Amino acid sequence: RVDNPGSVVGVSKGDRLIGAPDVTFNGLVRKEWQLPSGTFGLQSDFRYVDSIDYDLGNNPKLREPGYWMLNARATYSFGPAQRYEVAIWGQNITGTTYCGPRINNSGTGFGDFILCYPNAGTPFYGGTVTVHFD
Repeated sequence: RVDNPGSVVGVSKGDRLIGAPDVTFNGLVRKEWQLPSGTFGLQSDFRYVDSIDYDLGNNPKLREPGYWMLNARATYSFGPAQRYEVAIWGQNITGTTYCGPRINNSGTGFGDFILCYPNAGTPFYGGTVTVHFD
């Protein structure tokens, strides 16, 4: 929070800082099963980011609402000392879209609008093969 806004126009004591959400939350859950030929694992990690201001005066048009992100992964490890691993995974599996910075374009001569640079909001899926060398 702003402690001393000095003479900055439109900024008050207590305003939220730029890019500093009040709350962030990260978590990871993993479960593994031992099989006769290796180890099978399921994992999910998630993140919550509270609303973010992109203006020191806390203009509501320049505030990104809070959002959740969810990823998942399934693995199978096998071989001597679990040396080999095959995994399939998904990132942003809920297709969450959010803005990076929001920028006020008024006064630039290009019109009065807010620029939003969104992430793709596209879920990504893939696979990985890993060999661990000791």
